[in-house]
Order: sequence, then C-alpha cells, then structure tokens
Amino acid sequence: MLRIFLFILVLSPCVSAQEEWDIHRLDDAIFVRVHGEITWGDTLIFRIPKDKCDIMEHLFTFYTAYNHEDIKYLETIILPINNNDIDLGAEVLFVKPFLAGHSVWFTLGHYKIKEHLSFLQTLDPFFIRIVDGSNFTAKDYFDVPNNSWQLAGMKEKIEEGQLLCRDL
Repeated sequence: MLRIFLFILVLSPCVSAQEEWDIHRLDDAIFVRVHGEITWGDTLIFRIPKDKCDIMEHLFTFYTAYNHEDIKYLETIILPINNNDIDLGAEVLFVKPFLAGHSVWFTLGHYKIKEHLSFLQTLDPFFIRIVDGSNFTAKDYFDVPNNSWQLAGMKEKIEEGQLLCRDL
C-alpha cells in the first residue's frame, strides 16, 4: 500500500507539474505571465505595449497577508530586492487590496525583448527576495518576502506575445 501511495504521489500533477506560461490580450498591451513556485498567486509578468512590440516591461507581484497600516505608502518607492544574488531595486507601481491582504505590483523596467530574453535565459529559475533597506524592514510588510519562477517556455511565449502585439 505504501508503494502505491508513493507512486501516485511522485506522478501527481500537483507535485511534479511546472507552472504554465499564459498570454492575456488587452486593447493596449499583451501580458505574458507565469505563477510563482513558492506563493502561487505571485506572478512574473512581461507587458508588451501596443505600437512598441520590440519592448517589454518586466513586472512581478507579491501577495502579502500582512495589512501594515502604511502599505499604500510603498507606491512609487523603490524597494531593495535581491534578484538571483544581485542586489538592486524594484519600483512599487501600486498596491491593491486582495483577499485578506494586498497585492503589490513591482516593475524592474522596460527592455528590448531580444536582449532581455538573452539575459533572462541565464537565470532559470528567476528568484526574488525583498530585503531590508534604509527605513524599510521587509518582514514588517511581507509575510513571505521571496519567490521564484521557472523560466522554461518563457522565450517561446514572449515571442508569441510579440506576434500578437503586432495585431493589436
């Protein structure tokens, strides 16, 4: 019986499945995204704007169940992060109430698609940890301050999104 259970557990899609990339088409942009490995609702997103189909904005979201009274004040602030062992900053675009907490949206900037894809392919998985900075303590705002995203299949989906962008 134990062998059967282990066999089912090993082959279970919930245990072994990798998150799938998906594409969302809006009137003014294409969004290519994948859910996180640690917190499923955290999303890695590439936004390809209409009429600029060779450029993409690199976004990610973090969900926090902490309801810090000053969380809205993070908007437009650049928070310190560690991205695959590189310390840098990510700008908070906006904070939205979500479920029992908040969804915090970050941008890492705009990049030429071809060059950024070459860079990203060296980072699989893509890992981010929100870290402490001057006058900012990550654990005060984020109950899970880190996540990772698998990049397998990313290049093909972004190229597909780029083609869809040209039809907007």
